[in-house]
Amino acid sequence: MKIEGNTVLITGGDSGVGLALAKALLQLNNTVIIAGRNDEKLLQVKNKFPRLHAVKCDLCQDSERKNLVSELKNQFPELNIVINNAGVAFFSDLRDENFYENIVKEMETNFLAPLRLAQLFSEHLRNQPYSAIVNIGSAAAFLPLTVMPGYSASKAALHSVSQSLRYQLRNTKMQVIEVLLPPVDTQMVVDFKMKKLSPDKVAAEIIKELKEGRVFIPIGQIKILLWIYRFFPGVMGVLANRMVSNALNK
Repeated sequence: MKIEGNTVLITGGDSGVGLALAKALLQLNNTVIIAGRNDEKLLQVKNKFPRLHAVKCDLCQDSERKNLVSELKNQFPELNIVINNAGVAFFSDLRDENFYENIVKEMETNFLAPLRLAQLFSEHLRNQPYSAIVNIGSAAAFLPLTVMPGYSASKAALHSVSQSLRYQLRNTKMQVIEVLLPPVDTQMVVDFKMKKLSPDKVAAEIIKELKEGRVFIPIGQIKILLWIYRFFPGVMGVLANRMVSNALNK
């Protein structure tokens, strides 16, 4: 993948891995737009990194997704890479009163928003000399977590649709790339007492793998876990959930 001289949109780019990717891509002479829901966070990031472009958008609202796409196509006609990084996760139990509402929000943010943006940007991206959609996924797509059923399901759906779209677009100049993250030191997994990679280290590895032309990119220890999963899926699922339970002291 060409990693310099692009115009890149990063959803959830005001913190964590999204912000780390934004900083790394800026250093590679890309024009970078970050999207987020929080005005204050976007302003803070913009003040710290003036070369970044920031736009507010609630990705759970289809009207805002449409407005985002329309605005960016007009303001940044050379936009050619969309990184679907925004994500939410909840600890959910079937007996919880807000179980269903939490899963709806996870599916909207983690799966339906990336799918919708891919659809809305599709024609624009296909008309670029080179373009890509990068979906930030998780090992939970393969190893569903008992404590996060909605998050796991949303990432499994994202993995499936990434494969489908990659095949649909195989004869075009538009790539579909999937990244699988391990636990990263962000607010999302603050309750997990386990080893986590820094967002900057994760971003550096993603950039390296993109530069080498990978379209399926497991990061860090996920490479080993997926190799074991190929041969012992049941055992790996039990071990993964045991590790998470220990990390939560449950």
